[in-house]
Amino acid sequence: MSVALARAPSLEDAMMVDSWRPSSPERQRRVAEWYPPTSPSMATSTTMETPATPERESKRRCIANNYSPSAGARAAMWQPQPPIPAPPVLAPASSLPDELLIYILTSTKWSPCDLASAARVCRRWLPAATQVLYSSLFLCTEGTDRASRTSHLAQTMWNAPYLRALVRRLDLIIGTESCVDVESLLGWTALIPPEPGLRALSLWTNDDTGGYASVLLRAPALRAVRDLGLRGPGTISLLSVPRRIERLSLDLHHVGDVTLPSLPHLRSLSLAALRVTVPHQVKYEQLQTLELSHMGPTHACEIVERLSRWPNLHTLSLSLDWIGVLMPHFGGHIMLSLTSSSLTILRVDLHTATRLSSLDGTKIEELHVRACRHQGDDVRALSPVFRGGKLKVVRLVGVKPEEDLRMYIRSLGVERVEFDPY
Repeated sequence: MSVALARAPSLEDAMMVDSWRPSSPERQRRVAEWYPPTSPSMATSTTMETPATPERESKRRCIANNYSPSAGARAAMWQPQPPIPAPPVLAPASSLPDELLIYILTSTKWSPCDLASAARVCRRWLPAATQVLYSSLFLCTEGTDRASRTSHLAQTMWNAPYLRALVRRLDLIIGTESCVDVESLLGWTALIPPEPGLRALSLWTNDDTGGYASVLLRAPALRAVRDLGLRGPGTISLLSVPRRIERLSLDLHHVGDVTLPSLPHLRSLSLAALRVTVPHQVKYEQLQTLELSHMGPTHACEIVERLSRWPNLHTLSLSLDWIGVLMPHFGGHIMLSLTSSSLTILRVDLHTATRLSSLDGTKIEELHVRACRHQGDDVRALSPVFRGGKLKVVRLVGVKPEEDLRMYIRSLGVERVEFDPY
């Protein structure tokens, strides 16, 4: 009698491939379940032997071929497998080179306390953190706490020659009301190695006698200064010391006329609250940015008239006395100078911008206007300025972003309008 299969071989069938042995009890039980007995004797017999028919032999071979691995497959299963690669082990922070540590410590604004903590992490971090910590020093004598810390720092620089060699920038704020001795505070600067020397110096003092400046004049390291900032009437004597000034900022109240020396490497110049005389033979061919603030319009016009003599100048910032801006013919002088210059970026306050009739004939592509939050409506009065020339970008500083104002300015032909509420 032939027996028809009612279902296809399943996973359970494959698991029973190894049970097809002549004396396997499990084989007998499975066969009894799959093939019901045809007579009562077969159902009650405990030593049942199923007759080997062609159909049953064909079923057994089919299951064995489909689910039993071949000899080659079984041999491959027992072959040794390559080990799973372990995850990469990150190098500890203590093994970083000094160049990378210095880059990390200078790429973000770390406070002196944070840098001091980094120097105490491990011996490997100490040289890099110390170099960054002492590369820029800030000395201030205003206030009891600051004056005390400044005195301790000055004493450290007196006693540590290896730390003096690390100084590259020095920022000083010194008041006449302080009781700190000038020599003990700044005398150590004369011991800074002249090579490579200082790269930046900023001095603010209300000392009219020039005592602090006279102490700094003894420092050979000042000859290498490239970024110089002077504020106060007693600091002008330091202007003649550096040999390669690239950035100069002067804020000298009640000084009178100041004649700028020949600075062939000057790239950025900022002048505030003083009358400056620029010799006719001085051209400043490397000058790129010029900032004039808190100056009268007459003094500002005298400098602006020389814009055509500085061929590489591309940025001009004007923040003048708003009362003087209202003087007649001020706007005409500014426009005439802008037309003959190579400026591409102009930064002005709102009062100065209102005196500009148009930017036609100029090369200005970016206009930055400083205004107050409540002066947003006054910006619309600058439509003749926005409409003319090659203007592409308008940046409103101190104005809260308004979509209506943005769309209005863009309708005048400006490609991009930016707001800086701060």
